[in-house]
Amino acid sequence: GYLYGGATASKVITDMGKNTGVGMSYFIVIFLLTVIIRHPYVRSTKILQNNIETIHGLSDAPELGGIVPPGTAGRTAGLCRAIAKQIGVSEYSINILESCAYFTNIGKAALYETHGQIITNTALASQVTARMLRKAGGYDYEAHLIEMQSIKKFSVAYGQPVVNDEVLADILRIAIDYEETSRAIPTYGLEALDVLFKKLEDGVYQYRILIALRVAVTESHNKHLIDPVSYSYHVTEQLEVLA
Repeated sequence: GYLYGGATASKVITDMGKNTGVGMSYFIVIFLLTVIIRHPYVRSTKILQNNIETIHGLSDAPELGGIVPPGTAGRTAGLCRAIAKQIGVSEYSINILESCAYFTNIGKAALYETHGQIITNTALASQVTARMLRKAGGYDYEAHLIEMQSIKKFSVAYGQPVVNDEVLADILRIAIDYEETSRAIPTYGLEALDVLFKKLEDGVYQYRILIALRVAVTESHNKHLIDPVSYSYHVTEQLEVLA
């Protein structure tokens, strides 16, 4: 059973690469094979099962490989949860958002193998991720949200831009953008909030979700989400507790 599971995984991963037009980095293939070997009940059409170990592991691989800065997916997931709780999103929807946050690294890894260099185009990576999730099966809604957040679309009513994306896609978009912006100088940490608020005029974000972000990251129990260094210390502390 274990060998069958590993062989099935190898075939499906290869097929995913062929049919999506992108490959998957070697370390991701190895990780997925390890997951399948440990969990032989996974069927070929359901490789990306909804279990936290697999989802987190998928996001860890590109970070361990240096394609994505360490802690990117975890911090984005934490931001999604913090924002969503501020506006009363259900726990079920929060879990979906967290899955989306962890999945976003997959497309970046695939683009890295395809182009041989790190691609910083987040929108393109999101579209690749969505395509791969749909091919894998079982994550169509997550793929939809990831794709939607990458398309910063808006309409104009009475001369004013009006955002017409889904709320969950907007939360994911703001979490991703804050995570990226708050890594850079001179927009490090809370300085990134000013950058995001300036984009309101372009209809990129919903005002209430930006307010939710600002409230969330300034709460004492969420201060580890403010910047990547704080998050790194937080992760280290959590690992020490588990040790």
